[in-house]
Amino acid sequence: MSMRKRFLKSVFKPLGSPSERIFVASAFAVSSLACATLSVTARAADVYIEPAISVAVGHDDNVRLDPVNADSQSRVKVVAQAEVGSRTASRDAIFNAAAHLNRYSDSELDRTDWFFDFDLLRHSQRDEFGLLTGYRRASTLTTEIEDTGRVQVDRLREDWSIAPFWTHKLTEATDTTLRYEFEDVAFEDGAQVGLIDYRNHSVDVSVTHRLNVSTNLIGSIDYQRFESEDTTDSDSVGLLIGLERIFSPRFQAGLSLGAESTDIEFFVADGTRENRSDSMAIFTTNATWTLENGSFLIEGSRREEPSAQGSLSNLEQVQATWQQALTPVYELILGVGASQREFAPVGSQAAEDRKYYNAEARIVWRGRPRWQIDFAYQYRRQEFDDPQGGVTGDASNRADSSAVWLTAGYTWTRIGLFR
Repeated sequence: MSMRKRFLKSVFKPLGSPSERIFVASAFAVSSLACATLSVTARAADVYIEPAISVAVGHDDNVRLDPVNADSQSRVKVVAQAEVGSRTASRDAIFNAAAHLNRYSDSELDRTDWFFDFDLLRHSQRDEFGLLTGYRRASTLTTEIEDTGRVQVDRLREDWSIAPFWTHKLTEATDTTLRYEFEDVAFEDGAQVGLIDYRNHSVDVSVTHRLNVSTNLIGSIDYQRFESEDTTDSDSVGLLIGLERIFSPRFQAGLSLGAESTDIEFFVADGTRENRSDSMAIFTTNATWTLENGSFLIEGSRREEPSAQGSLSNLEQVQATWQQALTPVYELILGVGASQREFAPVGSQAAEDRKYYNAEARIVWRGRPRWQIDFAYQYRRQEFDDPQGGVTGDASNRADSSAVWLTAGYTWTRIGLFR
């Protein structure tokens, strides 16, 4: 068999297990339902489809960010996606579907990740109603590397979410938004590798008041209910107050400060439950500079987030991105980021801290309409502090990774389906 045929057979290998066939059948049914909903909501609007495809080839010298056994892998990633939508003056309906075919030099890591989103929006002069839904079925190697870091054993992660919201214009200067979001995350045999299924509910009320043409006063209060599988349950209330300001045509920034209080109930070794209360300061900030043929963005935050570790995690992160057009067809993109997650202790298990750093440099070519080719270098580092002693026997573990990527993508012109 030729190398080309072997590659195509590896990339497009059939779905063999019954669960995979059931999933694809279900995904097809959901896609058909979404498209049928689009055709009903379209009425006087055109329904369109915008497909896209990209192929990336690359190499990562430590794909799992393992501090002991670096796993060097070559990888081919094929992304096929499509947006089907309908837009009118008063409503939007948009369905997105994507398949990420990941093929490694070690075929045991091969996995196809699936992503689906379906959003309905309706707006009037004073109100906007929306329903945002999403479903993801993917490998923990691609979904957990920046979160828990538990990717030494590959597992399947499935999560779905639904988020209705309502935005109402109270006055010409004041808007308020009410939003609810539910997320359910489950792993295939995740407990064997320390990944715990969880559900998270959140309700958020936010208000934006325009003080003048350049300054907004913003405030929000939210409630969060986190439930993990036989591990912890927690209830959190958070408050943020801040300002957003346009300082000049080239510079704008925002800062919000607040606090969050959490009540945690967890199982202990004898099967009983204990309670603990925590509080922490939280914030969000961002700043954007518009440069000559480019832009610079920096964002930072401190907040609580759901975690597959079996509890909420305290997340601190900062990210900076510089984009600069070098010529009419070439663009340079530089990004650096850092985050720290503190995982709350669960029962007798001690707390753990994990730091994650990343840096990326990309050269993007857009020399022809609807085509994009880019070359990227990515550096990642993980530092994992484990009070129990890590896999090396030390209290601190560190892993580094360098990767290079060459990606070519094409997006088709929107195609009208029917009216």
